[in-house]
Amino acid sequence: MVTLICALVGAEVGAEVGAFHVDIDGSKLVGELKVEIKEKESIACPTRFMDLFLAKKGDAWLPSDDPAARKLAKGEIDEEIEQLLSGDPVDPAKTIQEVLVINRMTRRKRRAPKAVQIHILVRFTLWKLEKAAR
Repeated sequence: MVTLICALVGAEVGAEVGAFHVDIDGSKLVGELKVEIKEKESIACPTRFMDLFLAKKGDAWLPSDDPAARKLAKGEIDEEIEQLLSGDPVDPAKTIQEVLVINRMTRRKRRAPKAVQIHILVRFTLWKLEKAAR
């Protein structure tokens, strides 16, 4: 079981801004993590419009007391968060454990997810565009 601290980027989908945790088996797909996030936070957005990004600061997780994380908790997106969101989202077809290993964020490397860190950034894409087109 892996505990991941997730943070929503923007709250245009009926969810509150802020961090929350999700407990999930490392053998589950990232796509299943999206479903867990959606259910836990009562998010109206379909999971196909959710992109997940690793919240890494260099070779470490983003500390929850980092200025970028504090701004995020207020619904603000600073340069550091924008840079993390400019990369590729996590592949929903990979397992959580595969993603951690590929990114060298494992217990073996002493970088396994722990408390007082943000691990996953959740961004919503195209949702507003689709709603506006109706």
